[in-house]
Amino acid sequence: MATVNTTYGADIAIGAALTPTSVPSGTESEILADFDAFTYTSIEEVTDLGSVGDTATTVTHLPVKAGRSRKYKGSRDAGEQTITCAYAPDDPGQDAMRAASKTQFDYPFKITLNDAPSSGSPTEIYYYGKVMANPFNFGGSDTITEMTYTIGINSAVYIVEAAA
Repeated sequence: MATVNTTYGADIAIGAALTPTSVPSGTESEILADFDAFTYTSIEEVTDLGSVGDTATTVTHLPVKAGRSRKYKGSRDAGEQTITCAYAPDDPGQDAMRAASKTQFDYPFKITLNDAPSSGSPTEIYYYGKVMANPFNFGGSDTITEMTYTIGINSAVYIVEAAA
């Protein structure tokens, strides 16, 4: 039987702004070493981590003689991640997200899942992107004030699987 886990206990964190010389590059193992070397600040009070991952652009071809459209895979796009948090003005991670939304820089992100086997390490997911938006969500009188952060992902998404 396959092992599945809930998102309970997962963490997302933001690193410092990337410069042209600090953007992870090289082989996948070199890129993962670069991501691992960054210092990250956890973003607290997260209620929804959204989704990350590549989607291929659909490229269509409609030959006149065939009369049937053919589909091909084009470029890859990791899309945008939407993170919802209870607004916490004293949280360093949310402070970093709000500050990042005011810049043109890419930032590294790290998601750590709560799936570590006994005496092992959890799944870690790395990528970088720009914080594109941070609107308030007010709701009604019985609603926690929230902020929704949108990250425009500009890299591949790198996954280091949980290990014993």
